[in-house]
Amino acid sequence: MFRSLMLPGIKFMGRLSYASKFSLISFLFLVPLVILSGQVFLAAFDSMKKTEREINAVHSVELLLAFAEELEIVRDISAAAVIQSDQALRDEATRLIGLLPQKTKTLIDQLDDDNLITTIEEWRSQYLGRFSIVGEQRQPAFLDQFNYFQTNIEEIYLTARQYAQTSGLTLDSDDTIQRLTSTLLIDLPQVEKAAGLGHSAGIYAFAEQYLQSSTYDLMNLIYDEILAAEQGTELVMANAEVTGDAALADNARNVLAFLNDLRMTLDEQVIMAASIERPWQDFHNYYLEASSVFDNMRGNAFPLLQTRLEERLAGQTTRVTTLVTVLLVTLSIIVYLYLSFFMSVRATIKSFTKTAGVV
Repeated sequence: MFRSLMLPGIKFMGRLSYASKFSLISFLFLVPLVILSGQVFLAAFDSMKKTEREINAVHSVELLLAFAEELEIVRDISAAAVIQSDQALRDEATRLIGLLPQKTKTLIDQLDDDNLITTIEEWRSQYLGRFSIVGEQRQPAFLDQFNYFQTNIEEIYLTARQYAQTSGLTLDSDDTIQRLTSTLLIDLPQVEKAAGLGHSAGIYAFAEQYLQSSTYDLMNLIYDEILAAEQGTELVMANAEVTGDAALADNARNVLAFLNDLRMTLDEQVIMAASIERPWQDFHNYYLEASSVFDNMRGNAFPLLQTRLEERLAGQTTRVTTLVTVLLVTLSIIVYLYLSFFMSVRATIKSFTKTAGVV
């Protein structure tokens, strides 16, 4: 049975010369080795390219979030300007809206990904024109106007989240990276929205001066919104503390302190005040300075993401280099030994043939 199984192979090998037999066996041995080695190398190389995509995504997401922050300032001023008749407030809203086309162009010029650029261009054509305090963009009430502008901004946040997902950033297996991206793309924007609502409503109230009963109702609603956001900030603080970065944890606590200060400012100077004396410009400047805690939070979180990914990339690059070196050295040794063995056997056969001829 065994001989019958081996007979075709014996006949095939019998037709070949010794050199052909040796070459065939060597080829059949090396091909699987090369294929398996290539698969290992490609897996390591793909992992390295994935990390590079994530590093590039960090920069793009940072640009998108910075642009969203610019839009939020326009939203806060413009939502109040639509309802109130304060000319200085309307002039400031008009000025900020007029800067948006150039800021949008600057964002597009700074982006590298073609698909992302196309998405922002589509946003520009569909949503940028909706930032206006005149015409059909006007809404009947303050909250309606604020939410109308917020819809435009949510598209930018949605774009950032989708891009982070397609690039693999939000799907990263590293727990710290997951927490940082969740904070930057989900938790912190929700907190900033509540703070922005307090900012815009405060401008609305300070511009009105002599508050109507509906304005008091509005401010009490805003007070509750900020209070709820303070509770949501606890998740931001928890994620920051888990990363082990002391500066990030301090920034998260500063965000909570700012929300509390904003809420108390609105309570003392608007809701509980006997009269409104503070100019809206003064409150606006206070907010711009105090809300820098959000910039500090992002300014600390993005470098942490970048550093962690770059450290991983450096390790992956070292492993790929080592792997390639080992594979090349191993294959070279195998080829060298096979050739040496072949030449040795060939020399032995020649020696036997010469000896046989003499005999």
